[in-house]
Amino acid sequence: MKKSIKVLITVVVLIILIGGGFFAWQYFGVPEEEVKGETADWQTYRNEEHGFEVKYPKDWEIFLAESSIVSVVDFVPQGFKAQTGLLFGPFRISARHEDLSQHLESFNSRDIKEVFVNNIPVKEVKGFYYRATFHSIYIENPHVDGFMEIVDDSYNYEEAGKITNQEAENLRKVFNQMLSTFRFIEGKTAGPTISCEYKKGEYEFRVYDSEGYVTGLVNGAVKQEISRSTYIGGDVTIYFPQDYYEYELFALKEGNYQLTKSSVQEGEEITFRAINIPISRGATHRYKINWKTLTQAKEGATLLIDDDGDGIFEKTVVISGIDFTCEEFIAQTKK
Repeated sequence: MKKSIKVLITVVVLIILIGGGFFAWQYFGVPEEEVKGETADWQTYRNEEHGFEVKYPKDWEIFLAESSIVSVVDFVPQGFKAQTGLLFGPFRISARHEDLSQHLESFNSRDIKEVFVNNIPVKEVKGFYYRATFHSIYIENPHVDGFMEIVDDSYNYEEAGKITNQEAENLRKVFNQMLSTFRFIEGKTAGPTISCEYKKGEYEFRVYDSEGYVTGLVNGAVKQEISRSTYIGGDVTIYFPQDYYEYELFALKEGNYQLTKSSVQEGEEITFRAINIPISRGATHRYKINWKTLTQAKEGATLLIDDDGDGIFEKTVVISGIDFTCEEFIAQTKK
């Protein structure tokens, strides 16, 4: 009798374990490890800038798109767009320059699960949003500020009648296989590419007066608080300046910038130039210019640098002369 009870308990435990594992796979849809045989002949997409790679089927295509806040790679089976009339493929990976915690606040907490992919902790969101089933994986990026979003649109397309149930199931199998191959590149290090080779970036430019009033672009909004000032075409003009001003650039996207500012002192116009200065995304450069000193001694400009976006200027560069070059910037900031 006791032996029968032990056998029964063992069978029940096995059923619970197998059933629980099946439920976790079905609900989460997140494989922990790559099944190497199934993806051996797949192509590899590698993104050096954001430090990750992932495999995708050899007969699929990829399409890339980029803006100041997100970089997207769209994975598409051949003929999928023509067949369905859709603009995007079933899966895409976005590198977003945003805070993940704030982004997740837009979802119901009960729809967010913590799981692992290749020993990487991830957040999986699966729920009904935007009138359709939403399924995405979110991963903190250890190399750059922001996070990775891996979107599975097979549920959405199935519910919209763009693909059949069987096609959706097949796509979800591919999604799990692709997800099992996602990994961050070993040895990749964070940090901007500091170079004097010109690279177009995107910035917010603004000017502060001695009382802290600002004119320019601040968090995407135009402000014109300084008396007799305007912000037009990305630049600030102050008519009949009678104060001390500081000039600030905030980088939305890494690149190299030019800054040219002039002032008339005792009937003489003097111009200060910052030429091809590199700046990393999220960093702030603030120039303080003493125009009187600059006129007399051709010195009087100072650059304050906040590299990590915490509002604290960690570096101060004393500028010699009226032309400040990229080479001088690198020499002084790497000391």
